[in-house]
Amino acid sequence: MSQNVGQISALHRYPVKSMQGEALEESWANERGLLGDRAWGVVDQSTGKIASAKQPRLWRRLLECHARFTEPPRAGQPLPAVQITTPDGAQYSCHEPAASKPLSLLLGRQVVLSETSQPEARYEDYWPDIENLSPEGFRDQLTELPVAWMVPQGTFFDFSSLPCHHHASARGAAGGSAGQPDRAPAFPPEHRAQLGRRCCGFHRERVARPDAAHE
Repeated sequence: MSQNVGQISALHRYPVKSMQGEALEESWANERGLLGDRAWGVVDQSTGKIASAKQPRLWRRLLECHARFTEPPRAGQPLPAVQITTPDGAQYSCHEPAASKPLSLLLGRQVVLSETSQPEARYEDYWPDIENLSPEGFRDQLTELPVAWMVPQGTFFDFSSLPCHHHASARGAAGGSAGQPDRAPAFPPEHRAQLGRRCCGFHRERVARPDAAHE
């Protein structure tokens, strides 16, 4: 028996790991997350590691880039092209080999875009010196972790293929408080939930905001 535990108030997909993504009304989803989410990653050619904004010293400028699908992905079909917009407004397709050159210039390292995460792929995660945020013993520490550690292999996720952030945690990360408008959090949530209200709508393998139109 299903139980209503909350409501999805915002839904986002991030076609390229650590870049800004796109807001959605609905999306197909399975054990690999939202269809097309983290479909691409940026690989550091000198180390083979996956670029992640969780290591801001090297990769913070990835957050200045935006990625979106040129058309909505459809279940059971090849993913459409992903378009990247760099901070200067230039646009590139992930499938174009030339797209790696402007990213390398932006990041100051030789990188390449990839559709597949190798089983041995790893990324770096910096834990800031902030009380109640970083685990004890990890504050102001840089760790190296395997990509897709707790999710299906071949993806560019870290610990979860469908992260969910409660409104209260998102508001706290943005510095807001109860009764104040939420600001967009610095981290990328797949969806933000308001628990205690009616649950988000699941249609077969599709996840959607309750007010989204269904086919």
